[in-house]
Amino acid sequence: VLFRSSQTTIRNSDEALRIVKFHYEQKGASDFKLLNEYFDQNVIDVSFFNQVGIINSDGIYEFSNLKNHKKVDLSDREHFKVHREIYPFGVYLSKPVLGRASQKWSIQLTKRLNKPNGDFLGVAVVSFDPNYFIDFHKQIDLGPEGFTSLVGIDGLVRTLRVGNISKI
Repeated sequence: VLFRSSQTTIRNSDEALRIVKFHYEQKGASDFKLLNEYFDQNVIDVSFFNQVGIINSDGIYEFSNLKNHKKVDLSDREHFKVHREIYPFGVYLSKPVLGRASQKWSIQLTKRLNKPNGDFLGVAVVSFDPNYFIDFHKQIDLGPEGFTSLVGIDGLVRTLRVGNISKI
């Protein structure tokens, strides 16, 4: 059940990333107004995200669905750097980080943005609240010794619940 729920959440997030990716690769920074309308009209459901946005090729977080968004330098963040290089997988799931734009702990699901010639254009990002997964873990009773976790393909644990103790 946990796997299926996490899989559905990641799949829905990937869908949001694909929409943002397509829009930005076609329109660039010239049409953020329409992208904001996607969020305002709930075309892209952001109810379980901290935020959705775009990091440009210089590492500047230039667009967010958050109101009063201010540009932030994220060029040193792993979820940016992994896509600047050639990353062999479609999406990247980060370790929990304290968001510089949201000021909340979050797990980043990211996808590379490309220019028409394939060069690096930036990164589309969806930020999850790790507690979204932890709260779901709490619904599963595996006994006092049981545990649930969200683990990336790199083998690193993103969230963990053992008995009644949760860790990010």
